[in-house]
Amino acid sequence: MLLHVTGHIIAEKAIGLPQSQKTIFPFGCVLTKNNQNYDALISVAIAGPLASIFTATVFHLLHLTGIQQNWEPPIPTIFHILSNTNIFLTGINILPLPPFDGSVALHHLFTVSKIRNAAEKIFSISRFVIIFTVAFSVYSFSRGLLINGIWCLMIAMCFKEAMQCDKEAILFRQFFKEAKAEDFLRPNPVTVQVDISLHQFVHRFLYRYHTGIFPVLQNHHLQGFILSSSIKKIPKNKWHNYSVSDLTIPCSEKTVINNSTTLLQSIKTMHSQSTSRLLVADYNDISGVITIKDLLRYFPL
Repeated sequence: MLLHVTGHIIAEKAIGLPQSQKTIFPFGCVLTKNNQNYDALISVAIAGPLASIFTATVFHLLHLTGIQQNWEPPIPTIFHILSNTNIFLTGINILPLPPFDGSVALHHLFTVSKIRNAAEKIFSISRFVIIFTVAFSVYSFSRGLLINGIWCLMIAMCFKEAMQCDKEAILFRQFFKEAKAEDFLRPNPVTVQVDISLHQFVHRFLYRYHTGIFPVLQNHHLQGFILSSSIKKIPKNKWHNYSVSDLTIPCSEKTVINNSTTLLQSIKTMHSQSTSRLLVADYNDISGVITIKDLLRYFPL
């Protein structure tokens, strides 16, 4: 399995692609697509099965060598099992079933060929493979091959679950790319004036409204925002000496998004700025606040 993943890593380095996130599971690994170089991505997807074929060949040669050299009985058998295991992994991974390498390569090939609805075509092929596996399971049962039938049935169930998870992931990503920040913001946030003291801010707003961010206005125009956590930087006995403007974070592309910003871009901005909340405004008119905590309410965990 590690050699299979190593094949993907070597291909990425050879082609010059940035290292993608890899999630390892029993039959291989899921590659996170982080660029649009589809020709290169096809090569990376194929590299894993090729590494497994190479590994299977090496173990098979060691198996044959062990037989010819009369090695201790367990050793050639172990190499034979390892060779067959890698052949099995290769066979599974080249299937056009999400999230295996075969489906990844085929999806990118469809994309390069400008075939419409590539993902849906992959899922149609996947359904056919699952139906074929179930049919073979029924055939095995009819021939009295109980173990083979059970294995095929279990594999078909795993295939179906993997396909369903991948389909949900695609729909989830599509939703994040299409949904707008205005659909998830918290409207009518409590605002504060830029010229009030920190003492007034704490007693009139912070103690009264339990929120982490307050938009700061000057003459009804948005100037920025102040975080409740920033008060910790100022000793309590000096709150009268500071105003809200001293701790106001000014508006910028890194701290304020507009209503039409996609949900995906909003989360990327939060991640890049190491924050869990952003202001949503259009033309200095505050629309609301969007936070990770608010977003989590829409997604079951």
